[in-house]
Amino acid sequence: MLDKYDHAITKIMARIHLMREETGRVMNDEWSCHPYEDFPKSPLFQYMTDDGGAGNRCGCLTQIRSSHEFSCNEYKAQWPELTAKIAEDERIPYYTSKIDGAEDLFVFAEYQRLADKNYRKKEAVQCSFKDAKIYDTGDSFAESGISN
Repeated sequence: MLDKYDHAITKIMARIHLMREETGRVMNDEWSCHPYEDFPKSPLFQYMTDDGGAGNRCGCLTQIRSSHEFSCNEYKAQWPELTAKIAEDERIPYYTSKIDGAEDLFVFAEYQRLADKNYRKKEAVQCSFKDAKIYDTGDSFAESGISN
């Protein structure tokens, strides 16, 4: 059964391939937060926190990976063991602009599912992005009923 991460990958890849949008622009757009909200547009780029939102110097996968690589340790996951795992994973690009396509997005989905299964609050995992008004971008993919 497809989950919200599979749908997010499909949406992003459709924007790139069907709509011929530039990859870096799509990734930055999907990573960016809605105004006045602390959640990224796409569930793939949620922060590594118990609810997926920003807070407590916790970052998304690219922020955690680049913080470790460049020794600034600015961002972390809410859970130390996950911070270490993310920091060491060479499959994670340092910047959203370096996310190249589906292969990278599958890695993001892998970590989001891991966080959902082992770390996040049950309420945050059960909530679809559309229901939370986070993933509703007004296009046909968001209207398709994305849920866990």
